[in-house]
Amino acid sequence: MKKLLILLAIVSLQTNGCFLFKNEKTAAPCTDCDDLPRQEDNTSAGSDFLNDTHNNKTPEQVNQNTFIQEQIGAYTYKTVVINGQTIMAENMRSPKTDNANGIYAPNGDEANVEQYGHLYSWEAAQKVCPSGWHLPTKKEFKAILEYVGHDDARRAQNLRITSWDNGKDRNGFGALPAGGYFKESYYYFASHADFWSSTAASTSSAYRLHIESSEASMIFHFKECGYSVRCIKD
Repeated sequence: MKKLLILLAIVSLQTNGCFLFKNEKTAAPCTDCDDLPRQEDNTSAGSDFLNDTHNNKTPEQVNQNTFIQEQIGAYTYKTVVINGQTIMAENMRSPKTDNANGIYAPNGDEANVEQYGHLYSWEAAQKVCPSGWHLPTKKEFKAILEYVGHDDARRAQNLRITSWDNGKDRNGFGALPAGGYFKESYYYFASHADFWSSTAASTSSAYRLHIESSEASMIFHFKECGYSVRCIKD
């Protein structure tokens, strides 16, 4: 029976790739993460969040007061300032989908690109932010997380768009559930949002901001996975 359970776990890992979830809060640090698709990072970015007094704006107030239209690469995007950092409030997209070079249409449908942007492999994500902008580091994403809420559930709700699972979008980030891509398969469209950071976790994995209905945290997955990108201003 034990051998059967181990075999089933290996099959599940190979099948689900970027979306096998596992609680690693008490695990030893990972040194070779080829067989570990997800690892939570619970370290602090260096700021203490005591309450939500600075997050009391309604979505309407955010829309009126903080969005700026900026030319970023080939397109104009909404941007927003969160905790002193100017970051895109929409997902990055490229002029065309290019699976061979790590640029994928969410859920495999070109019709989704206009709203959800593209999904990028980690390697492609390193190149997509134009001059004056960069892919956020793990530390920059964690600073945003600590600013918008004091626990995972609150952070997730405050970052999600209002049309996604009762999201509040209090700071204008507007997380969109574009899902992900791994080995010619698409996962969790309309239920998960994931954004690459520039910070590698190992030779085969990198950190990303992960958002779903009750969680917003930094975790790492395989670099060949496809996730959304939000550029941050230099």
